[in-house]
Parts: sequence; C-alpha cells; structure tokens
Amino acid sequence: MAYSGGYSGQIAVVDLSTQMVEVTSLEPDLARKFLGGRGLGVALLTRYMVAHADPLSPENVIIFEAAPFTGLWISAGRLHVTARSPLTGTIGDGNSGGAWAPELRAAGFDAVVVRGRADAPVYIFIKDGDVKIRRAEHLWGQGVWETTETIRNETGDRETKVVAIGLAGERRVRFACVMNDFARAVGQGGLGAVMGAKNLKAVAVRGRGDTRVAQPDRLMGFLREKVEHIRRKPGLDYFKRMGTTSLIAPSNEVGYACYRNMQSTRCPGAEKLTGEHFLNNGYFKKSLGCYGCFVGCSHFVVSPDGTYTEGIEFGTLNELTACGIADPDVAVKYNRLCNQLGLDTFDTGHVIAFAMECYEKGILTAAETDGIDLRFGNQVAFLEMVDRIARREGLGDILAEGLVPASRFIGKGAEQFANHIKGMALDTDIRGMPGWGLGYITSCIGADHLRGATSFTIAESRAMSAEQSLRLIGREIDPRSLEDAPWAVWYEEKGDAVQDSLGLCKFISSPHGGPDLLYYEDYATLLAIVSGIEIPAPEFDRIGERIVNLERAFNAREGFGRKDDTVPPRMMEPARGGYNEGKFYTQEMLDTMLDAYYRLHHWDIATGVPTPERLRELDLPDMAAEIASCFAERG
Repeated sequence: MAYSGGYSGQIAVVDLSTQMVEVTSLEPDLARKFLGGRGLGVALLTRYMVAHADPLSPENVIIFEAAPFTGLWISAGRLHVTARSPLTGTIGDGNSGGAWAPELRAAGFDAVVVRGRADAPVYIFIKDGDVKIRRAEHLWGQGVWETTETIRNETGDRETKVVAIGLAGERRVRFACVMNDFARAVGQGGLGAVMGAKNLKAVAVRGRGDTRVAQPDRLMGFLREKVEHIRRKPGLDYFKRMGTTSLIAPSNEVGYACYRNMQSTRCPGAEKLTGEHFLNNGYFKKSLGCYGCFVGCSHFVVSPDGTYTEGIEFGTLNELTACGIADPDVAVKYNRLCNQLGLDTFDTGHVIAFAMECYEKGILTAAETDGIDLRFGNQVAFLEMVDRIARREGLGDILAEGLVPASRFIGKGAEQFANHIKGMALDTDIRGMPGWGLGYITSCIGADHLRGATSFTIAESRAMSAEQSLRLIGREIDPRSLEDAPWAVWYEEKGDAVQDSLGLCKFISSPHGGPDLLYYEDYATLLAIVSGIEIPAPEFDRIGERIVNLERAFNAREGFGRKDDTVPPRMMEPARGGYNEGKFYTQEMLDTMLDAYYRLHHWDIATGVPTPERLRELDLPDMAAEIASCFAERG
C-alpha cells in the first residue's frame, strides 16, 4: 500500500551476521493497530525476536522507530528504540528528542530492525532509501561526540544525524544509553549495551525526501489553532526558562528526593541544584528545543570554569543528591561525562549511591574499592566511579552489571540497599504517593516516571471538573489516594502508550483532555490530516490498551508477573523528611492496589498476566497462543 502521508511505508531489516539488508513494507494493519513509535516497536520485537533470547545475544533485535506525527507536528520529533533489556530482562524501550527520527522519515523509513552480530565493529548509513553497512573499527573506543563528528565528516554532510554508543555501550555496561544528536539519550534499560553486543557503533541517517501530508491545506490551519491553545498552558514558560530542573525545589519540599540513597527524602543544600539557581547564576546560556519545538525545555549549560553540557534534567540531579552531592558544577561535569561515555544518568547515579551506602555500612571496604573513599558527598570519588563503571575497572565492573547483580555479588545484606523495580533504579522516592508508586511497580520496563506514573494525571485532575473526570475516567479520582490509584494508573498508561506511538512530547499533549493540550479528539483529526487514516477518537484508548497488553504479555512470556510488581525494601520503611514524613508501603497496600489494577485490565489476578481471552479481544491472537502455552506449563 502507498501511504498518502504520515508514513514512509517502509521498514529496513538489517542482519549484521549475514551483512544483508531487506526492505519490507509497513503493513496497513500494523499501522492501524499500533500507530508507530513505541507501539510499532513492541509489535516488531515480538515478530523478530525469538522467545527467551539473551539480551546480549545475536538473537535479540534492536529497533529504531519513527511515528506518524514525526516531523509533521510541533514537538513530534521523538526517536523510539526497542529491544529486550540487558538490565531488567523485560521489554526495554525509551525515546529521546532531537532530530534523528525526522531524518529517518525523510530518508524513507518508518523503522530500522537490526538483527544478528557483526564480526567486527560496523555502523549503518541510511541515505535516501539506501542502506549500507560500513566498517567502524576506527570508531571503536571513541566517545559519542567524536563518533558523531567523524561520521559526519565521512559522509561529507553536516546534516547527517547520528545515533551512537560510547565506551559504556562497547563494554556492555547494562545501563548504557543509546545517544543521538550528541546529547539526547534513550536512557534506562541498557539499549546501548545491545548495540555494543552487536558490534554496532552507530546508525547514521540523511534524508532529503519530502515528508508527505494527506491533507496539507488543513494542516496549517489546525497547527495555528492548536499552537495558540498550547501556548496558554500554565507553566509552559517555566519549562522554557528552567526545564525539568524546576522540579528540584518541589521534590525537596514534598519529599520525593533521593538523599543518600533514599535514607532521607530531603537534601541539605538542594537549593544549589534548583532551576532558579542555574538560571540566576548564569549557568543557563541558551534554551534548546527538539525538531519543530517552540518550548525549548533543554538548555546549553556552562559552569564558571567553562565546562559545558546540554540537557541537565531533574532525574539527573536527583541521582546526584542520592550520592549526597548538591553542587551545580559537579552536576555539569557528571552530565557531560555520561553523555560522552553513553551512560544513563539515572542508573549510574543510583548504583554509585548504593555502593556508597554499602561503604558507609562497612559492607564494602577500601580494599574492595581500590582505595577510593566512597563516602556520601565525596565528589572526586563520585566522578571517578562514573569513569570506572564505563571502563569496567575494579568495583566499576561489578556495578556495571546493575543494582540486582551487583548487590547479589557483594552480598552481606547489600540487597536491602538496592532501590530498584524489576532491576531498574528507582529515580524518585514514591512513599506517600500511591498512584505514582503503582505506576512505577507495574511499568513493563521497570521503574519509570513516564510509563503510567501519575504525575501528569495529578496535574490534570486538579483542572478537571467532576463531569470531565466521570466522562474520561469513569469516576472522580484523586491519584494520591489508595482507592483511586489503580484507576489513575490505568487511565494514564494507555494515554502514555498512545503518545509514545504517535511521537508526541508529553509537555504539549494530554490524551484525556487536559487544559490547553492536544487530546484524543485532536489525535484523530491530526492523524487523518497527515496520513489519511481515519481512527475514531475512542479507538485510541483501545490502541493504548492493546500496546500495554502486548508489552505485559511479552514480559509474561519471559517469566515476569505479579511477583515482580513490588517495591524495594526501603519503600517499606517510614520516610524521613518532607510532607511524606513517616509514610511507607505495606504488602496489604500493594495487594489492594494490584488486585484492583489487574481487574481493570481483565488480567489474571493471581499472576498479573493478561489472559489469552483478553489478548484475543484486543486482536493479539499470536501472543494469546503463546500466553496460553505459558499458563499450561505453569499448571
């Protein structure tokens, strides 16, 4: 089928073992059922990856996806990447901003599927529909920035966009990032290690094709109308001036900060890490936006000594405080170092915080740290450990495996200090916030604040009338209550899946009709304008449910279920500091929320697994058959 717009209609399948490239068509049914981006990624992963494939084996696949709104709408330039995660063993995916995905679309593809393993380092170069595998021995060992510049020079085109890994990905650090456009990270989950295991240093794209629109005469009018609404969103200017660093102050006040590996929820001196401090003391030099974005929530940051970086985020700063550090200059150095090495700032900071607590408690000694004084607050030791993790040197080699393997290897009770969900570092303290916490523990990729955690729902619910809440969610809700948390997560996660599959930034869209944002009705209109595909607004909720169920079924096939939907031991201890002082989770609280949440999805209550009947209802017959086999095997 020739798409009239919104899609290129082609998928490149690259087998690094055979050095063969196959170009296949994007089936219309696949586009209608999964849209693109995240949804297309999980659909292709279940098609191309054999069950139980080791994440670092040639049998795993890694998929780079664009989406139907990519390059055609404001703040819709997001790249989505999918593979089985080497950090968690679950489905691993994430997205980043920048301009790589629009370039892929202009080059003629909706997705690139990479299979196998090359005998020696390679990179893939895609240009105007042509896909080549090139040698990359000379790039192995280079940082992300140097790799990007070298490839641009080799292609002879400064507009070439590059996805690359750094040293961490080459060394298969299990939380290595996929980096694009120098400083944009597809962070948690370790997908950079998947590239490294495949000897794939980079994927470069250059496209000069027209990105078609089915109804171009309607697009500009719709754009002007919606931009005027979105510009009125409360707080949007706040993000332009300070980005997500603006969240540091409220996190320290409310009590979801991560001081000293979450031993406390308030960090002394945290005011030095706030967006206001960066702004008022001259660190922020320029606001930066993704492709087609007018918000510009990222920033070019320069410290007084001239060290510079791009895109310091709230989560990165929270991991700094987890290590007992509240120094903006260290934050700049840390962010720059992780961008160059290709390390996820969340898991890197938290695994070091874990090691610092083990050192504080006497579980790790100076002999085991090679003499590094791993006390909380030691800035030199902190930055040294970042480098050692990327290089897998000494204790860094153990920590590079992630919180769960590292804590088991160290032993002596270290596991009680590993703050993770499904192996992924918990990036905020979730005590006292049932909706937020339930979203974290049920996330298919592990602890993640953008996969059903209800921070956005909380903001929306404050602006909703009772009538809106009843119409959109089925009841009036307060995501901060134990009773309403399952409804809030169920409501949020479906919309998040749709946003990620259309390629939208969460700052300018809300699938359920929040104030001054795009919502399902707008999605339906815009999809028809750009692609000609007509999908009724209510169907998007079903598409979101289908994507969430397929992800959950993928995990179930790989052995995950209710037993993995839980919190780390520290979350069952009373919080110290902030408005959440004294709050904690109990198993009874978790069971109550999980039972209600599973019922909303029509999943098996005992296992937390989608039933074959539910999967067939959502038009997922192949996965239904696989899950039926899993149920049969488990008796």
